[in-house]
Amino acid sequence: MSQDLLLQRIEARLKATGLSERKACLKAGLKVDAIRTIRRGNHPRASTLRALAGVLGVSASYLLDASDDGPIPAQANGARATSVADGPMVPIVELDVRAGAGGGALNSEELEAGHWQLPGDLVRSVTTAPTTALKILTVYGDSMEPEFRPGQRVMVDTSDQMPSPPGVFVAWDGLATVIKRVEFVPHSDPPKIRFTSDNPRYQPYERTLEEAHIRGRVIGRWTWT
Repeated sequence: MSQDLLLQRIEARLKATGLSERKACLKAGLKVDAIRTIRRGNHPRASTLRALAGVLGVSASYLLDASDDGPIPAQANGARATSVADGPMVPIVELDVRAGAGGGALNSEELEAGHWQLPGDLVRSVTTAPTTALKILTVYGDSMEPEFRPGQRVMVDTSDQMPSPPGVFVAWDGLATVIKRVEFVPHSDPPKIRFTSDNPRYQPYERTLEEAHIRGRVIGRWTWT
């Protein structure tokens, strides 16, 4: 597919869904300038286009397959666009954050450790986020015990990166990818966020927004019996 046609299809779906480029990228779990990068002539990865397709309400093949020149799917009679979460099972990517390089981004193919298939009804009962924005991570370390134990899997909504209200987030704190309770430090200048552990053995610490990058809110966890 030519870059021009790819951009035309992305722009048409942005208009149809009412999403801005920035919001679409965040919902897809991508960097905020992912679409702008395509505009600059850089050919995107297949994984990037698959993530965008899920948010834009079209099949991945519509963006990826040059032979698919059919019309852009429309929402007939005011019905909402069908997404992967409308099926009986939905795929969720599991990541291994220990494989990540500096920056702690959660949208890198090098982090993929596998895929889960979860009931669509279960996923919809806890979140309205696009399934492409949902990731499963393993808890490492004991800093969040007893609430989160080493080896537990958690589900993270990478489209929710704002600690307002405060909550449990996955973040890059400047040294590593961590799971912590995160909140803004009131009246801080420059703006800071505070990382707090549930385990009292670990002291709270603060980072400026330039040093710390929130990657997503933890919305669920698995407890094995």
